[in-house]
Amino acid sequence: MSNSPNSHNLPLNIPPLEVLTAMTGQVPEDVKERILEAPLSDDLSGLREMAHRLHIPDSWDDISQPKQEIGDYVEASGFNVPHRFESFEEALHVARTGGTVLMRSEHPQEYDGFSGLLESYRINQESLARTSYLDVITERLNAGESLEDVIHFAKWDSLDKLPMKRYLGLSNQRAEDFYDEMSYSFWEYIPGTNVMVAADDAISGRYHITARDRARPAAGGWIVDAAGIEEPGPKEFPNMKDAIGQEMRASLIQAYESIRHLPRFSERICPIMELQVDADGKIWFLQYHKARPFRAAPEQLKPDDYPGSDGWYKAEAVRGALGSLVTLGAALWYPTNSSYNSVPTYVPDGSEEASFDAHFDHGFSEFIARSRIAYLSAKSRQMFYLDMADNSHELRSRWLKPYGALSLGDTVFEALVPKTTKDTILKMRREHQMARVVLDLASDGRQGFVRLNPETEIQPAPTAY
Repeated sequence: MSNSPNSHNLPLNIPPLEVLTAMTGQVPEDVKERILEAPLSDDLSGLREMAHRLHIPDSWDDISQPKQEIGDYVEASGFNVPHRFESFEEALHVARTGGTVLMRSEHPQEYDGFSGLLESYRINQESLARTSYLDVITERLNAGESLEDVIHFAKWDSLDKLPMKRYLGLSNQRAEDFYDEMSYSFWEYIPGTNVMVAADDAISGRYHITARDRARPAAGGWIVDAAGIEEPGPKEFPNMKDAIGQEMRASLIQAYESIRHLPRFSERICPIMELQVDADGKIWFLQYHKARPFRAAPEQLKPDDYPGSDGWYKAEAVRGALGSLVTLGAALWYPTNSSYNSVPTYVPDGSEEASFDAHFDHGFSEFIARSRIAYLSAKSRQMFYLDMADNSHELRSRWLKPYGALSLGDTVFEALVPKTTKDTILKMRREHQMARVVLDLASDGRQGFVRLNPETEIQPAPTAY
């Protein structure tokens, strides 16, 4: 069985995606259908390679303000959407007279690309009256800058931050060009619980939900069915039970599916949707972020085929279906410019297959998430979903944008990466090398299994960075 994601030994006699695109300018519709409907292959070449990289275009791909324009469409379709102000001047007047306004970043790539890299701002009397720890909006307003100049400085403040610099560098984009496409929209702030809902891309009727209420404070996360009933696993978070119980989760899923199936959205896409639940239980739409297309999982894996005696461990949580067996090199550590700096400094060469993402570089994660075959979390399902609720966009991207994802938990990770391996990793870290561990993985959308590949334990990067 070949495990090379770069091979073009394609089933169904479908030419490589690059060839199709070069010949036609787009992936033909009949080929798309065959890709999406075909059964999963355990061979990472060919069909899976194409399905992994498949892009389904829609009418929103080239819009300049995805949050504002999609918000307008969703509201016109009969759903609750916070009020959007016509101008910065109007929004600022509301903020100065007792209201709270969200100044939200807008860029065409925030629909079907990165998320969470550009700054947004909450503006009200309290924020405007601060004399320390000022954001760029308050700082520039206090300095007497014009509203046009405030917008100018806000844009460059985002572009000057390390995550955005990394993303632009890795994606070969000029900051000046990116600046020209940036803008802001101004939204009424709705207090309450911020919620993320994403349909599973391998199991119909399965959903991933996180919730965060910073005022209480409280957070939680769940994998549920359409009725809001949680899959067997960790107990529900007590501090979120009242706000986001089973009944509310079912209501959120109903709202999500109703919006997802509006005529201008592709029903195949399993979007990452941001919603807000106010104190009265009313659900408000905030954002639609394009994610993976749905592909039905293969037949259910049989646990007896993955015995512990052969080194297999069961994952605590799974998203996506990798098939019955695939061998991948999983990045444990990335080279950096300092032993104390966990921000990667190398440029990916296209060889990365899987990763534990052991770093703090949001820009790198956003750049590579959609091209990664598998993301692996060393945390338990409960802790990962709690962190995903708290850390918002970055962990959502890690979990929901790769082809598949598995949450392993500390015990499994310790077994896969024993002390001798950790010593090797630490040595490589001191020498600014990249370390990969070779893993066998299997998942069917609900359950997953992992083991250290019997033939290899630790790898340096194939090339020096």
